[in-house]
Amino acid sequence: GGYLTMSTVSRIRIARTNVLTFAVAALLAGGCASTPTVEGLYASPDFDAGATSGKELGVLGVVSVSEPIYRDQRLQYGTIIASSIRHEKGSYRLENPGYVAERVGEQTLQTMLDKYRDTGHLGLAELQAIADAAPEIGYVIVARIDRDDVQKDKSHYEWEQGSKPNVEVQTDASGNISVADVTTTSDKVQVSDGYTTTRSMSATFEVFDIPDGTTAWSGHVRKVDRRSNDELHTYDANNRFAQEMGEAIATG
Repeated sequence: GGYLTMSTVSRIRIARTNVLTFAVAALLAGGCASTPTVEGLYASPDFDAGATSGKELGVLGVVSVSEPIYRDQRLQYGTIIASSIRHEKGSYRLENPGYVAERVGEQTLQTMLDKYRDTGHLGLAELQAIADAAPEIGYVIVARIDRDDVQKDKSHYEWEQGSKPNVEVQTDASGNISVADVTTTSDKVQVSDGYTTTRSMSATFEVFDIPDGTTAWSGHVRKVDRRSNDELHTYDANNRFAQEMGEAIATG
């Protein structure tokens, strides 16, 4: 549909942060959550062991395949991921979302995130750059929003209320009366408008073991939200246009 508004965009961003929160919680809990759907969960046994080995976990960032995510938004999403990890796995030594950027540099970090957005992978060169700049970090987590679609559908129905028959008669040359036509008129018209918004989101999460250069933990999350709203209006049949205009002005 063609009626996305700024408030709709804000709701999309709020929904996206909720998905990130639920997704990390579901993955760290082993995929037990009923929503969202967790697929392809992988966890190396060394990852949980690393939580008590003194290795720190850094939040690399969040990327989206459909739109750019700028620094402030990236830090916001990173904070959400960090909070989810702290809630689910309090034993992890976790660095703040901006820490990796401070150590490796904003431009280097953005290059890494661009590569992960385009390929879904970080190579040994990127992991080595993190190891050189921040040797205390043993793991980094990165998320990629693979899908974030909003579909808006509208239905429209009208029906008449209080129908009254109008009978038209005719008389032939012999004076016989017969019905020529029957029509109906209505005093009221009811209008029903239904709006349905469907948001489909999916994201990939991955934790890299920096010293080993391997994936320590990963998974894919899908979530679909569907919300409906129906509006019912009753208009005078002979004054409908004025009433609809009044409603449009009143609601902005």
